[in-house]
Amino acid sequence: MMAYHIKKLEKSKQIKVKRYDRRSTRFYPFNIAAKELQVIEYIRRKTALEIVSFLSKYGPSTFKDIVRITKKVRSTVSWHLSRLREGGIISVKMRRNQMYMLKNRDLVIKIMKKIK
Repeated sequence: MMAYHIKKLEKSKQIKVKRYDRRSTRFYPFNIAAKELQVIEYIRRKTALEIVSFLSKYGPSTFKDIVRITKKVRSTVSWHLSRLREGGIISVKMRRNQMYMLKNRDLVIKIMKKIK
């Protein structure tokens, strides 16, 4: 019954539906921009959101700083940073240490205000 109504809403362009596999589906307002949707997709995990929040507040940061604030093991932080980088949310600059920074800080802050 619910699937019928979701299909109706989707066909009438009232919602966007993102299906990932048979067990995972996300629903969004139809008027959400593609760039906003991409950012939301990548920061929906708690650790990724912590990392992005930290970078939005403090700017470019080292891997060591990010590990310290998230209180996660290095491998977990590395996985999330790689994922955020693949999604185009963050970039890395090589200096003395690798510096991680948001690619589009204003967009990320705007979205974080909406989802909190």
